[in-house]
Amino acid sequence: MAEIGHDYELVVIGGGNMGAALLGGLLRDGIVTAEQVAVVELSDERRQVVAAEFPQVLVSESIPTCRAAVLHQWRMLDMDLITHFYILVLHLINYLI
Repeated sequence: MAEIGHDYELVVIGGGNMGAALLGGLLRDGIVTAEQVAVVELSDERRQVVAAEFPQVLVSESIPTCRAAVLHQWRMLDMDLITHFYILVLHLINYLI
């Protein structure tokens, strides 16, 4: 499993049912490898579930450096999530410059 500090091709923001299904499809269809993708999930309980289902994928509560991210659902305006999202945007801008 890759770690924070590793540059990921894609980060799935949200490890709920939709995020896990998206991740599973991407891996199953060979669109990404486990080393190319990471999942960001704020819930410790859900992080454990996703990590058990996808043991080779980094599942973290913070956004690692990446080329692209998928934010598939935003249920509430959590300030930590907003902060992480803006950090992600800054990483992406920095990557493009």
